[in-house]
Amino acid sequence: MLATQRNSPSKPVHGSSWDSVKELIDDICASEESQHAASRYFEWRLVVRQFYRTSLRILSNEVRSLSDDPREQTLEEHRALSETLLRMGREILAELKTLSSEELSRFGISLENATAAFDCLQLEQDEWHNSVLSAEEIAALQKKIFGAAA
Repeated sequence: MLATQRNSPSKPVHGSSWDSVKELIDDICASEESQHAASRYFEWRLVVRQFYRTSLRILSNEVRSLSDDPREQTLEEHRALSETLLRMGREILAELKTLSSEELSRFGISLENATAAFDCLQLEQDEWHNSVLSAEEIAALQKKIFGAAA
């Protein structure tokens, strides 16, 4: 059983814009024990796509100009859902890595593509929650790349 079932963020939040994503996560968690890793991977990809669509819709409704920020509740829900999806993705990727390349190709799965899908979600999480690089890390990288010119 995946740990995500115990950590699912889908406690009912009345009127939440994230409900469709939460319901899909619950569906995956409820059926994960009886399903093959390939099936869970495709379901996870579906939830991630819904998560991206919902994120964009919420952003377009809440952020009207560059000076606007999303509401705190939106950020909290986004963080909880993205962390759950990342945890699920890590677990599914670990399972996919145990399958032979023949079995993966039989299901039409490329481990490279699965890893890229996970990495994109990680990047989304980092961008929304400002955890990509600190100012100090950026300065150190600029100095390393550009030397004294930075």
